[in-house]
Amino acid sequence: MAGRIGIHGKAHLVLAGLMALGLGVALIGGIVAIVRFGKPDGASATMVAEAFAWLFALAFLASFGLVLKETLNAPKAEH
Repeated sequence: MAGRIGIHGKAHLVLAGLMALGLGVALIGGIVAIVRFGKPDGASATMVAEAFAWLFALAFLASFGLVLKETLNAPKAEH
């Protein structure tokens, strides 16, 4: 069943989606915050950018941890 995605594959896809969303919104929010600096909507854009930057960071660390766990638990290759 080469077409089926396991639980680890689904987890990687979800984490990759969260990282893409988090990075995109953080960059756009940061640009808006810079352009609208000193105005009320600039402060709101800063909060949104920070929240999505944290989402990106958490998804990145979770993905890194998942890959590290899979690597350490993988059977060792015989040479």
